[in-house]
Parts: sequence; structure tokens; C-alpha cells
Amino acid sequence: MTSAPLLRRGAVAAPSPVTVADHAELERAAHAAAVAAERPSRRSRAWARFGGLLQLVLCFAALHGAVLLRPHGSAILVAVAFVVLVPGAVLLRALDVRPRGTAERLVLSVSGSLAVLLLVTLGVNTVGPAQGLNQPLSTLPLLIALDGVTVLLAIVATLRRASHPVPVPQRVSPLTAMLLLPVLVGVGTQVLEQRGTTWVVAAGLGLGGLALVWAAFAAKQGRDGAVQVVLFSVVLALLWSYSLRSKGLYGFDVQQEFAAFRTTAEALRWHPVDGDSYSAMLSITALPTALWQLTALSPLGVFKLLLPVLFALYPVGVYTAARRWLGPRTALLSTCLLFMTSSIAGQMPALARQEVALLLFLGIVLVALDRSLRRRGAQGLVLVLGCAMVVSHYSTTYVAVGAFLGARVIAFALRVMRRRSAHRPVLSLPVVLLLAAATFGWNGPVTHSTDNVTGFASSIAAHGFQVLPNGGGGSIVTKWLAGNVAASSTPREYFDSVAQTYREQHPWLSEHVFSPSAQRDFPATASEPPSARPWQPGLKTPLALLTTQVRQAGNLGVIAGAVGLLLLLRRRRADAELVALVTSVVGITVIMRVSGSASFAYNPERLAYQTMTILVVPLGITIGWVRGLLLRAAPSGERRRFGVRPDTPGRLAGVLLVAGIALVYLDASGLGSRAGGGSPPGNLSRDGEYAERFATTDQDLTAARWVVTHTRDDAIVFADRYGALTLQFSEQRDHHGVFPDLAPGTLDARALVFASSSNVLDGRARGTTPDNQLSATYVFPTSFLDQYKAVVFDTGSARVYS
Repeated sequence: MTSAPLLRRGAVAAPSPVTVADHAELERAAHAAAVAAERPSRRSRAWARFGGLLQLVLCFAALHGAVLLRPHGSAILVAVAFVVLVPGAVLLRALDVRPRGTAERLVLSVSGSLAVLLLVTLGVNTVGPAQGLNQPLSTLPLLIALDGVTVLLAIVATLRRASHPVPVPQRVSPLTAMLLLPVLVGVGTQVLEQRGTTWVVAAGLGLGGLALVWAAFAAKQGRDGAVQVVLFSVVLALLWSYSLRSKGLYGFDVQQEFAAFRTTAEALRWHPVDGDSYSAMLSITALPTALWQLTALSPLGVFKLLLPVLFALYPVGVYTAARRWLGPRTALLSTCLLFMTSSIAGQMPALARQEVALLLFLGIVLVALDRSLRRRGAQGLVLVLGCAMVVSHYSTTYVAVGAFLGARVIAFALRVMRRRSAHRPVLSLPVVLLLAAATFGWNGPVTHSTDNVTGFASSIAAHGFQVLPNGGGGSIVTKWLAGNVAASSTPREYFDSVAQTYREQHPWLSEHVFSPSAQRDFPATASEPPSARPWQPGLKTPLALLTTQVRQAGNLGVIAGAVGLLLLLRRRRADAELVALVTSVVGITVIMRVSGSASFAYNPERLAYQTMTILVVPLGITIGWVRGLLLRAAPSGERRRFGVRPDTPGRLAGVLLVAGIALVYLDASGLGSRAGGGSPPGNLSRDGEYAERFATTDQDLTAARWVVTHTRDDAIVFADRYGALTLQFSEQRDHHGVFPDLAPGTLDARALVFASSSNVLDGRARGTTPDNQLSATYVFPTSFLDQYKAVVFDTGSARVYS
């Protein structure tokens, strides 16, 4: 056989004469090459079909090995990774739900795992006692049940030929170094606790701001993965800067949540208490108990470390959802404007129940609005996530079901107007009605925890539908900006209001209060906590004004974008299902924000955490329009017009983008508040209002444990508003015997009085009326208590009086 000469790249070889022997040899070579090429393809098909099962087997081996080796640190990490990732990933395959991107797959895997774990704990807790298990939420029953459910889901996935493997990255991206940012902030919080030094936390949060600015440039290049990693790292740093403070838990609601958890953890069995909404939520009772038992992570670690890590995925999912309709920079700015708030960073670590429920709600929204998913599988996943949300948090569920029902009504109206959606909705009427039925059944016949709904109805019946929160004095603008925050009052006004409330609601206490002459010794004197010196004098007022203006502009942007969606729908350029859901959520938001009755029943800020998942789209539409107006103002060609260069409007849009992100981040991180002086944020100071409220010391916990172990279950204990939180955190019994007021007309002569370190060392106490209308900070009555009560326990900075 003659061979053709070597050719230049791109040249064509001339044909050569081929003999019969050569032809046979070529056929054999071609057959061998075909066989060799077919073997890898068969292996590839086998891996695609059964590789997921092999990965699952390896994960099972890792989990059970971790259970045997615990509480070793690496074993805890392995167990945590399995519990929060694997069940959800297998659930997605069993339902044949295939998300498009890595971030969406991760969010749905985590939310699906939480849903599976919630439903598994509920099933074990229900079936276990009938099988003779006195502690159904202990490690072995939970492990067996989780194994069984996961294997069953894997079998379903295999039968449906959906057991495809999870893609494994071939190399570690340098961008993963961004995950060291929350670690730095976490270390800084411990330095702040031990030494009072804030520069490590401040440096970490400052780097987070620079990372967000860099993400704006990465978004311009279309690097969604980089933006998502930055969002996760920065938000986790913000959450950890608060949650890792204090020897106990930092925040208000989380203390009561932990008390409900301890009741379940002590018995290793969940049992709701009639009328107690906290005990009815599995997200703060059975779920953390299961995480503690399966992973050996300490209970405090579950609340302070793990739940913030999971919730840090929330803004990532919000950005991912927004990217379906918005450009990358617009989606990033919209997410930051809605999410980067001081209340998010400071309050969400103290709302464990809502952290869990919002992740489940986010999963529902991502699935419901993803047109690339199979409808039946998506509806199945929505029902699983929805049922898990129902047992996690009643308020989140009420808002979600109300929004979905409203969307169905609006969609029907649009259909009448011939604005029908091009796709059949995932959140169809039967699916929404099933979620509504599950909500009614769980909060009604099962847990009897509808007091919040009946209380709201009673308030409406008694006082009417109040317009604007904070119904006291002040202008309409003041009421709107103040929201439903309690108004500051003098100690005397607070004492008189609380005393009247106690006489009406606890008349049995009035027989044992101190005499009027003794009560006159109670000093009704205001006491203000120390303020921090500003890093930059004169910055506080303009920064606060700019932040307020940006927030209110964001509210207007949401409304304008919602109206714009309706106009786009009229031109058939928007999806009717999206328009219906956005309109329903905007309506609920307006009602909750405008009505004083509704805002008292459910904090508008907490509502905003949930609605931002959907409202990010109309806000982004408004931002896109503004950006488009700026770009259209650019001169055509290379000529200047009125001295303006052609690229100036584009640069101005970029500057506004970076400035908006930086401004809201200064508010969220507390750096702006600390730089301007005044009351320092709790994550950047060991002194001041927030530190005195929530920073619990070892001495506080010691005194609280003494109260718990040396008193009967029916004992009466008085403390100020925040000292009562320490008692609720420490006790393992019902916490309704703790009265969070030290007003002269309420203090029982027979009761114990708990004094925290803030009371003893700083000499301050705090209180808020039960209707959340008045609050006061006053001098702690040390001289009064020393005269009329005896110190029965003293740690040097915390005391117990009897």
C-alpha cells in the first residue's frame, strides 16, 4: 500500500490505489476501532445509569462509619454532609426532577433533605411509641428510618432510570478560598468575646464588602457561579457575626425556641402542648433533635453554626430565581437591595424556625417557576416541601398558602381576560388546596396551635382594622417608617401600663405584691446605655438618610415593577403565572405593611424575608428600565453631546450599581452604624444596648441553672425582659412561670428575682409592654431588692433574690 505524503494542516490528501488485501486489512482495523470506541460508551452508559447508586452506597458507608466514630470532628462533618445533602438529592431523582444549574440543584437538595428529615422524624415519633419505643428520636430509630426512606427513594429512582450520578468537579476552583471569609469572621467573634477586640470581625466584614463589589464586576462578565459563591460566603459571615456571639444564643426568639427544643431533646420524643405554638413546630423541636442525634453536633452547634450555614443558601436561591428573568448585574443589585438589611443579619440567626421554613418555601418557588422540569415530578416535590413547611413554621405557611390561593384567583381572572399562561401551572388549584388542607389539619386538630389566628381575629373584632402601625402620635411618615416598633417611654409610663395589664390578666398576683409604701422606693429612673465613639464624626445622619431613601426607593421600585409586569402581560411579553404570583404577593405585602393590626400579628420585616423571593423580579424590572434610560441617553457614534461622552451613561450605571450594593452592605454588616457612632451593633461591640440585651456570660448561665435546679416547676420568677431570655434558654420545663417585668405593681413578694450581669454590673433593666406599644430602659432597683429581699445565690456578676 502506498502512503500519501504528509500534508499541510487544512490540505486535502490525494487518493491512493488500494488492493483487495489492503481493503480487508482496513476493514479489520475499522472493526477493531469501532469495538474499541464502543467499550467506553458502554461504560459511560452504565455509569450514567448506576453511578448514582454507587455514590449512594459510598455515602451510606461514610454516614454509618461517622456514626460509629463520633464525636470525632471529621466524623461530624461527614454525618452533617450526608444528612443535609443526600436524602434531598435522592428525592429529586425519585421524582425525576432535574434542576438546570449547580446552585439550584444544591438549594433543592438541601431543602429536600430538610423535608425528608422532618417527615421521617414525624413518622418515627408517631409509629415508634406504638412499637414500644419510649425514645423514638434517639439515634438508632432515626438512623434506621432515614436509611429505609433513602433506600426506598433510590429504588424508585432506579426503576424510573433516574439514578444518574452527581457531577463531581475535577479540580478545586480558586474561588473556594472565598469560603474562608465566614471562618475569619467566626474567629473574630471569639476574639471579641474573649478580649473585647473588634478589629478581626470588622476586617472580615470589610473584606465581605469588597467581595460583593468584585461580584458586581463578575456579574458583568456573566460569571453566575462566582456571584453565587460570594453571596453565600458574605451572607454566612454576616449571620455568624451575630449567631456566634455570647456563651448562649444571641437574639430574642431563639431563646424560647431553644427552650422548646430542650423539652423534646430531654425526652427524645416530640409532644405538642395545646396552645403553645413553639412546641407545635418541628423545625425547632424534632428537627434539631434529629440533627443532634444523627450527627453528634452539639445542640448549640445546630442553632449557632449549622442552621446559619443552611440559610446562607437563601440569597443564592433568590439570585438564581431572579436570573431567569433578569440580567446578572440587575439580579445581583435586586437581591442585595432586598436582602442586605441589618434586620436580616441580626434577626435571622434568632429565628431558627423561619430559617428552615424559608428554605422550604424557596424550594417551592424555584420548582414552581422552572418550566424545564417535568410537571408531575415538580408537583410531587412541591407537595413534599409544602408539607414540610407546614410542620415547620405557621406564619411562613399562612403567607405562602395565602399567596398561592391569591395567585390562583388572579390567574383565573387573567384567563377570563384571555391572558392565559402558555404552560400548565405547577401550583395548580388542587395542589394549593392540598397544602391549605394540610395547614388546617396540622395547626388545628393535630397541634391545636391556632391561637395566633384567633388572637388576630379577636384584635380585629375589638379594635377594628387599624391603618398604619404604631397607632400613637406622630405624622403619617413617622408611623410608616417606624413600623410596629415599640415606642420609647419613660419608666413611669411603662410601670403604670404593665401594672394595669397584670391586674387584668394576672389578678392572683395582686394579693402578694409589695405595699404602696415599698413600691415608692422603686426608682422610676431612666438609664441610657453607653454610646460608641464614631470612627468618622458627622457620618451617622447622612448615611442613615441615604439608607432610608434607598430602602423606600426599593419599595417604590417593587410597586412600579409589578405594574410594569401587568403592562408586559397585556402585550403578551410576560408569563401569566409569574404575574399572578407577583400580584398576589404584592397585595399581601401592602396589607401587612399598611395595617397596624396585621403588622402587630406578623412583623413586616419578617414578611419581607419571605416575599423577597418573588418581589426580586419586579424590583429588577424597574432597575432594568432605569438602566435602559441611562444607556439610551448616551450620544450616538463617537460624538459628544452637551459635553457627555458616549460611554458616560454606562459608567454612571455601573457606579450607581456599586454604590447601591456598598450602601446596603454598610447597613447590613453594622459597619456603617459603627462608623457613625451612637448605639453600636451587637456584632461589632462588647458594650452598648444590643450587647447588654443578648450577650450572655458564664455567670448568667450559672445563676440561671441554679434557679432551674433549686426551684419547683410551679415557682414564680421575675426578671427584666432580657434576663427572662436567659432563664428560658436554661430551663428544661415549661417557661410560662417567668414574668419578664419588674414594674412596682407586679413584683410578687414570694417570687424569686433573677438579676443578670447587665442588671448588676451595668445597673440597667429593660421592659416592653405585652402589646408591644411601649418600651423603657431604667435603673435596676438594686437598693430596693437589697432592702426587701435576700440574696440566695451570687456569682459576683449575676444574682438571685428571694
